[in-house]
Amino acid sequence: MRRQDVAIALLWAAILIVIGLVVRYALGPLLQATAQVLAAVVSAMAIILGGILTHAFTQIREQDLAQRKTQQENYKTLLAKIDQVIRTPNSPNDEFVKVHLESWVVGSAEVIQYTRELLDSTTPEKRKEALEQLLKAMRKDVGLSSTEQHLGNIFLPPATAGGLPPAK
Repeated sequence: MRRQDVAIALLWAAILIVIGLVVRYALGPLLQATAQVLAAVVSAMAIILGGILTHAFTQIREQDLAQRKTQQENYKTLLAKIDQVIRTPNSPNDEFVKVHLESWVVGSAEVIQYTRELLDSTTPEKRKEALEQLLKAMRKDVGLSSTEQHLGNIFLPPATAGGLPPAK
């Protein structure tokens, strides 16, 4: 290699070193300031997004609680009217039918199905089975655990008031 080529290579190396030092010392503070601004912008966006998500999840939870409360109130009314259907199954019962229709709006498909089965049942045994299934579906809907308990014999004819006990 010639001396002249070595001198040019050293000159280029010196120029590159000088340019590197100028970039490092001149652009360093600018890059640092940019990084700080970028970090602040990202932090602000994260805070705003966190607030939006918190608000959205709170709204969803409140709507779910309101729906569950409406559902529970409907089921409570349905159970209050169910005794008339059990005691006199062949008579029309507009109040129970009205509550049953409300169940179509807030109740699950199972509750609607078993209410319909209760309305359509013709024997006390079928009514008891439909009522048990309806109560289990309601428990499931309102978030209670399942139960294996049975209603027992709730369809006994009412005892006659007064009089002497039957002869044995």
